[in-house]
Amino acid sequence: MSFAIFYNDEDLPFLARVRTEAISSADRTLALKYWNGGLKNWASCPIAQSPYEQVIPTNTARRIVITYGTLAEFRALLYRVALAVPALSYLRALADDMGRSCGAVEPWPVV
Repeated sequence: MSFAIFYNDEDLPFLARVRTEAISSADRTLALKYWNGGLKNWASCPIAQSPYEQVIPTNTARRIVITYGTLAEFRALLYRVALAVPALSYLRALADDMGRSCGAVEPWPVV
């Protein structure tokens, strides 16, 4: 199973920092699996928007397809990291956003 997340460039560095912060060994391993499952390609992913969002002509969101795990597990990881690392508390807002169809879609077809 895979899922897609839709985020603007200014949001994505917060996601990229997850794997480098001082978090539990289990969460560090899990974050690395998501990183290798597609998150590492965030800077080169196509500009796109959720199919459930109103079309915005000036859209600058990127569509990141993640081929590891589930959206629920990924969101739970972001909540744990935000709790453990105060400097990354913004991840909580991103995880909340992923709970709405404009921030993430699961399942997502892998081409």
